[in-house]
Order: sequence, then structure tokens, then C-alpha cells
Amino acid sequence: MTEIVRTLPDAAATQALAREVSLFARAGDTIALGGDLGAGKTTFARAFIRALAGRDDVEVPSPTFTLVQTYDETRVRVVHCDLYRLADPRDLDELGIEEALADSIALVEWPQNAGGLLPGDILRLDLEQAGAGRVARLAANGAWADRLDRIATVAGFLDRSGLTGCARLHLQGDASARRYERLDCGKNSLILMDAPARPDPGLTGAPSYSAIAHLAESVHPFAAMAQALRAAGVHAPAIRAHDLDAGLLVLDDLGAGKIVGDEIPPAPIAERYLDAARLLAHLHGQHLDQTVTFAGLVTHTIPPFNRDVFDAEAALLLEWFVPHVRGSACGEAARGDFRAAWNSVLAASGTLERAPTWVLRDYHSPNIIW
Repeated sequence: MTEIVRTLPDAAATQALAREVSLFARAGDTIALGGDLGAGKTTFARAFIRALAGRDDVEVPSPTFTLVQTYDETRVRVVHCDLYRLADPRDLDELGIEEALADSIALVEWPQNAGGLLPGDILRLDLEQAGAGRVARLAANGAWADRLDRIATVAGFLDRSGLTGCARLHLQGDASARRYERLDCGKNSLILMDAPARPDPGLTGAPSYSAIAHLAESVHPFAAMAQALRAAGVHAPAIRAHDLDAGLLVLDDLGAGKIVGDEIPPAPIAERYLDAARLLAHLHGQHLDQTVTFAGLVTHTIPPFNRDVFDAEAALLLEWFVPHVRGSACGEAARGDFRAAWNSVLAASGTLERAPTWVLRDYHSPNIIW
């Protein structure tokens, strides 16, 4: 059992806690809100739902009489339940909470009336009156326990970094397991990267894809490469605060500009694409070290992007994209033709025999900020 205790001096602190918890919530979660009448459950619920919606004007009526209120405009669907009037825990099935958890978060007030029958990964949050304020006790087992630990770790890091007063907002990340927040600090905006180390041992007796493709398994390589790119004249984010071992970085907010338009489907903005290509040419025209460092704390040797890596990356199209589009695996004959085509291209280009340079992984439109 993992537990956190927070002192909440006023309603604003309760709302801030709700926004903080929303940053870690995901489909399949049940958040059980306990506490007496007037303890702040509704204040928490409204702030939680509005944070997931990204809007403070979302109407959040109390489901005291309807028992269930659903919200589809949130980034994860929310089922808000009030079990105050639930006479028999066996009636819980009729509310459809368990079925909803496939794609929703269940936010449940008066959870004690469920008689221990609440489904999903459960975070229990009990609010108690303490003078003019409240005390919040958060407890969890299972999948929520690790996230509750992370909530405490991130909060401690922001406190040590002098950023406790910044509003924390969800920021859509990339295809990795990293989690991001935008920190609105009033006069400036920063980005929190939350990326605990995730070693990938692979299957028994075989190297993992991470190992073959040289994916970073901690923030240490990122920190060193960000500093090296800045030294090479690239507008990479400066790191303003860090706890490398915890996998936490605070970065400059480079904005939300894109190299594609806002239409659907988005069309390339030609001038910006050309500038992105010129940046690569700028890098490739320099002598670039294979070993890069960060703040005297990290020394990172960039691994070679060799033929094994090329083959592993190209094979992703066969293993993932073709089955996604066709609904069936790629045949052996087509695999052979695909490999032969790449053999021809690599041999003709001489790419692997040229002077070494840096490869910027996933350098394409969703990841390039203008």
C-alpha cells in the first residue's frame, strides 16, 4: 500500500491536487473519493474533470440524483458517480461502471456504499476537514501504487526546483513512454519531462529492439545530446532543472509552431521543410564528436547507426505498418523483395561508408517545432 498525505489550506489547494492527479490518470482507473458532507469531494471532482477537458468553463453538475454523469469532451472519457443514494451494493452493476472502464475513468463519490465492489485500478482519496482547510489522504495498491509514488517524486522535484507555484498542464507527448507537462509560471512557460529509466532486457537469448536501435533508456543521453546540439548551433531546449537519476528534466518551452499547416490532412509548409533540411546540412558540415557530456554529470558515447540498425528500422514497416493496412502479415516473397530493394539503395548511396555524423532520430513533422 502506497500512501500520500497532503495539507490543503483552501479550495484552491484542493483544485490544484485534482489537476495534479488528473495528469497521471488513465482509462481503466477508479478514483474513490471519500469524506463527509462538505469535505470537498465535489470541489475535487469538478477540478479533475475540467483539467481533463482543458477548460475551466465545463459544467459539472452533481450526480446525486442521476447517480451517473458522463463526460466525453475530456481527453479520457470520465464517468462521474455519486453513490450516496445507492441502497444495495449489488445495484452497482446497473450503473455500468465496470463496462465503462474499458475507455473511461470512474470518479466515484461515497465509494463506501459500493461495499468493496468497485472495479478497476483504485486510487482512494479521503478528504477530512482540518480547521479552515482539509487534509487529503491518498492510498493505492497495484498499478496506481507506482503512479502515486511518481506523483510524490515529481512534486518533490518541482518543490526543490522552486517551481511549486507553477500551474501544471497536460501536454500531449510523443510515441514514447515519456510523460510531459507544460508548467505555466506566469511570465514564462517551461516543459516538464517525466521519463523514469525503462531498461528493456528483451526476450531471453535475444537483444531487444531498444538495444538494436540504440533507443535511450534514461534521460542521461537526452541531456547530453540537448547540450551538444545547442553547442552545434541548433535551437534545442536548455535544461533548467534536473534530477537525472529520477528521470526528471525541466526544459525550455520551444512553443507549438509546426512545419505543416492546420488544414486536415495537414500540408507541408515548403519553406519550413527546406529550413529543416538546411539544419541537417548544417550539422553534417561540421565535425561532430562521438562523445557528448552534460554538466559534468553525464558522459554519453553515441552508438553507431550501423547496418543492423538500418535493417531493424526498415523492418518496422513489414512488422507493423503492412499488417495494419492489409490486416494480414507480409509474405516471405515480399519480405525478400523489400530487403533486396534496401540492399540496392544502401550499396548505391554509400551511406554506411561516409564520414560519420549524427543521426537525429524521428526527425519529421510531428517532432519539429518551428
